[in-house]
Amino acid sequence: MHQDSQNILETDGSMVFDSKAVSGVESVPTRKKTEISKIERIAEQEDDGTRPIHFAAFHGNHQLIDILLNSGADPTLTNKQGQNVIHMAAQGDKPFSLILFRQLFKEAFSDINICDNDECTPLHWACFCNSHQIINFLISLGADINA
Repeated sequence: MHQDSQNILETDGSMVFDSKAVSGVESVPTRKKTEISKIERIAEQEDDGTRPIHFAAFHGNHQLIDILLNSGADPTLTNKQGQNVIHMAAQGDKPFSLILFRQLFKEAFSDINICDNDECTPLHWACFCNSHQIINFLISLGADINA
């Protein structure tokens, strides 16, 4: 396998997510469908319930998001804090992730004011994380500034 592909896929088919691969510092290699089908652990999660799709949304890595979605990742799942990919994109100041998930999954992410387990909306997280681009974008989508 090409050396860059070690950032994404080990030879046994398990996923590897180092900071360079997820953040997009190094480009994600183009994959054939047969190589993508080797990915078996898309739904694997951290102790806090965070999945690879959450990390990719946080970092705005559109190539990795595409690989994960095409491999069966479910962007509607939440972590143990009740945060979905929209909350994660807001924390990472990544409007691309937010736009992509809202366009592809309109019904699932139609409520821009959805709260996590601590009653925090994506706008709360964007403000907390000083995510200026997302703050403006969420407000333009109708996020409740008084929530």
